Amino acid sequence: MVAHLRAVYRNDYDVVKDCGNSIRILLKHYADLHVPESVSLEHWKISPKKVETYLKSDKWKNVVETAAKAA
Repeated sequence: MVAHLRAVYRNDYDVVKDCGNSIRILLKHYADLHVPESVSLEHWKISPKKVETYLKSDKWKNVVETAAKAA
């Protein structure tokens, strides 16, 4: 979540205030993730309906089949 908030808030101090972390922890664990803003905005749009639709898609079926082959 922190990586997604950084892209949306664009202010690390606001991110740590909302997440309860310190700037030191944020920079140590999340700064190198560089999540694009477009990806972060999509992250916040996830809803139960979106998940349900995805679980019925061929894309999800492919993920399951690929994981089963790798196991």
